[in-house]
Amino acid sequence: MTVSLGPVWVVASPRLPKGQLLISTGLACALQLQHGTSGAVRLGAGTASGVLRVFPGRGFVLCLWPAAVNALHVPVPVRLWARKGTAGAQTVIELGPVVGILAGQYHGTYRLFLEMARRRATLAYLFTPADVLWDGRVVLGRLRKRGRWVRRPCPFPHVVFDRSIGIGRHDEVKELLSRMSADGCAVFNGDLGDKWSMHQHLASWPELSSHLPETALLESWDTVRAMLSRWCAVYVKPAAGFMGLGILRIERAGQGFVRLASSTGLAGRRVSEAVAAGIVGERLANGKWLVQQALDLVRVSGSPCDVRVLALKDGCGRWRIASVIARRAGAGKIVSNLHRGDPLCPGGSWHGGFRAPGARRRSRSTSGGWWRRSCPL
Repeated sequence: MTVSLGPVWVVASPRLPKGQLLISTGLACALQLQHGTSGAVRLGAGTASGVLRVFPGRGFVLCLWPAAVNALHVPVPVRLWARKGTAGAQTVIELGPVVGILAGQYHGTYRLFLEMARRRATLAYLFTPADVLWDGRVVLGRLRKRGRWVRRPCPFPHVVFDRSIGIGRHDEVKELLSRMSADGCAVFNGDLGDKWSMHQHLASWPELSSHLPETALLESWDTVRAMLSRWCAVYVKPAAGFMGLGILRIERAGQGFVRLASSTGLAGRRVSEAVAAGIVGERLANGKWLVQQALDLVRVSGSPCDVRVLALKDGCGRWRIASVIARRAGAGKIVSNLHRGDPLCPGGSWHGGFRAPGARRRSRSTSGGWWRRSCPL
């Protein structure tokens, strides 16, 4: 029989004798644990065994001795969900969930993810394929501590959030995720394909196709010229690109001339079509490229601005809006993404605190319950 509750404060005490698991009265009653009996704590692939000692306290608190903290790779103090299980005749307190975010960048979105996880009593960290130590089944994850990113041993994850674009060879990442999945990790947000595959997928839906910018595979300068005959400006971008790298903006600038700008620093410069064709031709030697209609975006303080919506599925498979973010291109920039744009536009300054239709704020108790239903423990 499994008894669940949560969240539990997991702390450490250097004065606690080795082999003793100190639990509050509230936790002992909730999990039906007896003082003086043997037990174990399990987190990820780590286990620490000892004798259960109950101390007076209404809340849910679990105190570990230092060696147990190291064995579990737990960044104390931390709040986690708990449930009571068994391993043979031994009582086991299982802690979790642990979410590993497979990503190579450390920006505001990931700080948001880790903060949201912390509020829901979930341990989340960032990692790359090189951070997984299979021999000890431990991950050298990246966490936030006193406003900085720190790298430290972390428990093996129950769940892997795949945000792996740009962090290594595709086959290496695929092999890592397959191995972690076979090891019992739930992996989600898998490979979505490149920008061309995604465009084709969206265009296959009649209700979406009319809202997409015209997009074509780059075959030669003729592809750009043909699209410029229909639109004032186009973007040339790598199909497998990320972080706004390598993007060109090309706009008409008179008969036989265009104006070129890049996402990596090239300011708008008027050049002949022959020069532009040579620059575009160099791109063709490096994989698949797209030509896309430039959109006339809303401007804030003279810079283009767009709105980005992050949607995730909950534990019941329903889509939920996790965040709505407005981003403005930096001064003189041609893109407004996270890496090349300015910081977030203050919500009140552009739409009075935009909230997606149908979205509502969750109370603390509601959000905790929702996360508990959706976590794997």
